Amino acid sequence: MERLWPRAPAPLVAVGGAIAASWLFSLQSKGVSIVGLIPQGFPSLTMPDVSLVAQLAPGALGIALMSFTETIAAGRAFAAPADPPIRSNRELLATGVANLGGALTGGMPGGGGTSQTAVVRAAGGSSQKASLVTAGAALATMLLLAPLLGLMRTPRWRRS
Repeated sequence: MERLWPRAPAPLVAVGGAIAASWLFSLQSKGVSIVGLIPQGFPSLTMPDVSLVAQLAPGALGIALMSFTETIAAGRAFAAPADPPIRSNRELLATGVANLGGALTGGMPGGGGTSQTAVVRAAGGSSQKASLVTAGAALATMLLLAPLLGLMRTPRWRRS
């Protein structure tokens, strides 16, 4: 596909083709597992289970320290000389607020990473607008594409 259409998003086209094939050929009725129902819409607010705090705190603190370290390292590694200096306190506050929001909505912990930053830079992203586009795509997926993604075939290693 890269030879025929070098600018086409090959992974996205492959996923779309797999979803279309699963739906067109009714693969679920032929015994092929599909992902199934993916919740659509905004996540509901949930309160974390406070009884687990003592049990999870040591591991959570270690993970938070590693996540913060990677966030700062990625910021410093990819900062251009003309960019303002990385302010570690602001990074820590932003990561903490994002993770607090994720905890209340059942999300995964977040943090900056070198691999995500490298992908954004390779795609031509150079500002926070790239993160806003990513967030918009995630929002569109939650609100509009969840039923289509539910038709996707389940990978063999996930089947029970």
